[in-house]
Amino acid sequence: MKTKLLVAACASALNLSEQRLVIIPEGNFKGIDGRPVEAFTWFLTPNRGRQIAAALNSRRIDMVIDYEHGTLKAQESGQPAPAAGWLKEFIYIDGVGLCSTDFKWTDKAQGFIDKEEYKYLSPLLIYTTTDEVNGLLCVALINKP
Repeated sequence: MKTKLLVAACASALNLSEQRLVIIPEGNFKGIDGRPVEAFTWFLTPNRGRQIAAALNSRRIDMVIDYEHGTLKAQESGQPAPAAGWLKEFIYIDGVGLCSTDFKWTDKAQGFIDKEEYKYLSPLLIYTTTDEVNGLLCVALINKP
């Protein structure tokens, strides 16, 4: 049986007043731009969120936060894909979602964020045909959701 990999990007506004980044919210959600288009919402359950956090933490490498999903386009475009920051640890917080409480912005990215030149965080989700989120590929700092 062939499996189908479903991947989507969505975006949420950065909330820098908290000491955590919410990467994927708990429950049903849509992207700011109205995605998903093939379903009403995506959804993340607490059990799946805890599984995703454990899988990401077991990788033993930090996850890059890039600019405008540059790492996905770098091989095709030949352009560099510098890091905007790094997600070092993932946790699932009940009632909130998949978060990182240990993250670091590069000086350049922090400047962009402080000047509101970049304002949104866009996770690239893996989801099932029933629209349940079951993975996270990468995260980007974007200025247009």
